[in-house]
Amino acid sequence: MSKSSRQTVLVTGATGTTGSALLRLLEERGAALRAMIRHKQDVAKLGDTSASIVIGDFDDAGSIAAALDGVDSAYLVTPSSIDAEAQQIRFAELAAAARVRYLVKIIATRRQRRFSRSFPSVPCCGRTTHP
Repeated sequence: MSKSSRQTVLVTGATGTTGSALLRLLEERGAALRAMIRHKQDVAKLGDTSASIVIGDFDDAGSIAAALDGVDSAYLVTPSSIDAEAQQIRFAELAAAARVRYLVKIIATRRQRRFSRSFPSVPCCGRTTHP
């Protein structure tokens, strides 16, 4: 399969624990990758990668929309903060607008259950209802 015919996967948190592991695994499988990092100086943390690199700020819809442009699938992990839920919802809305087919989101806290109630087609844990 040529690189141009492969679907692109956006990996957010590409320098973090789960994001970097996923990036390596997908790269080994020959996926076309886009790695999103928050700071330009973090490029060195990615090491030798075939992924295209984008700088994204979860509070900047324009940078997220640009990162999602042309992407088929996205892996979403945000930094733990009081703004995480709003950032994740914004990301999901922008992903839907960009016609991203698959979105995988890491859930960090119980608060995140509200995300699934907002987006019922995005199950968070396999359960169909939450308390």
